[in-house]
Amino acid sequence: AWSPPFAAADAMPFLFALWAMGMTAVLAMALLSHRRFRDAVLTGAVELEPIGTIRLVMTDAVDGPVAFGLWRRVVAVPQDFFARYAADERALAIDHELSHHRHGDLWANAAALVLLASQWFNPFAWRAIRAFRFDQEAACDARVLTMADHEVRGERTARYATAIAKAAVGS
Repeated sequence: AWSPPFAAADAMPFLFALWAMGMTAVLAMALLSHRRFRDAVLTGAVELEPIGTIRLVMTDAVDGPVAFGLWRRVVAVPQDFFARYAADERALAIDHELSHHRHGDLWANAAALVLLASQWFNPFAWRAIRAFRFDQEAACDARVLTMADHEVRGERTARYATAIAKAAVGS
């Protein structure tokens, strides 16, 4: 009886090694990218008053407010933060970044990264992570907007929209 030169099972060790190398590469690149970002942000940053256990720093390495760090939590604001934003816009921008920390968004992002790495070969996984992050930002925006009483929510929404626009395009 005729038998094929190799069985599909013979390819499994090779396919597993390829998958593991891809997963390792995605995780290593993400970790390296995060370390470079963190180092760029924190090198020469001006320490502002911390908010509880969360460090608040001002740096020229970011264009808008950003939250990062799982254990050593940080909110970084741009060098022109106090000039670009009005006081209430600053508070809203900081509330947004604090919301990411307080609601576990950064931990969810880390878990999503592990899932993405395990599916590195799947183009739908790459699209899904972008959709996940978009939805996460929308949920964070909603949390910030619902922090206010119903009577002042309209004005808060307008101020928040202004702060978001400034963060997106600069002053």
